[in-house]
Amino acid sequence: MTHLSWRKTISARRMLAAIVISLGMLATKMEAVAETVAALALASEAEAAKTVPQSEPPPLDSRIVEMMKTNTVGIIEARIFLAEKWPITPVQKAQVFLSMLAKSGPDDQRKLAHAAVPHIASTSYTLLRKHLLDAQLPRPVLSVFMTDTLKRQNAIKLPTLLALAQIDGHPMKVEAAQLLRAYLGRDYGTNWVQWDQSMQAYLKSNPS
Repeated sequence: MTHLSWRKTISARRMLAAIVISLGMLATKMEAVAETVAALALASEAEAAKTVPQSEPPPLDSRIVEMMKTNTVGIIEARIFLAEKWPITPVQKAQVFLSMLAKSGPDDQRKLAHAAVPHIASTSYTLLRKHLLDAQLPRPVLSVFMTDTLKRQNAIKLPTLLALAQIDGHPMKVEAAQLLRAYLGRDYGTNWVQWDQSMQAYLKSNPS
């Protein structure tokens, strides 16, 4: 090997080593960026969970009301099946089922409740909450709403339990109070201000 060839070989090896080192540094930086993005995503989810924006959906439009008028006869399972096929949004389907509660018997009400809850997102939870807080509904129907509520994040679940615990005569009042004690590890009796303060403190570190 000539002196010139030897120098070219050394130079090529150095360049290759430099490239390998650069690729290694780039991979390390990419991993760091990926970790940062993942951390930011988790932080964003946690922050969003602390305050879930909730709003009651607008009333059903006249088109859907007219569709409902054609679905008043037959067993409740068939009526639910038909409404599930309508070209409307999930929350509108929930509104349809919940609006049927008032004119249905207890057993049909329970089936309507089961049909409604899968269509209610956290952002529309107010729709479900107002029915859960209705002390006039039968306990089996309220139990469906309660079961769904307990599966939701703390930022939704705990304020609802606190509201239930304060409603005299509500079928779920005692259960709600027991669950509050279990979640918060405290018992403030009927001191609702203290309950609320304890709940807010708990939610700061346990939003979901």
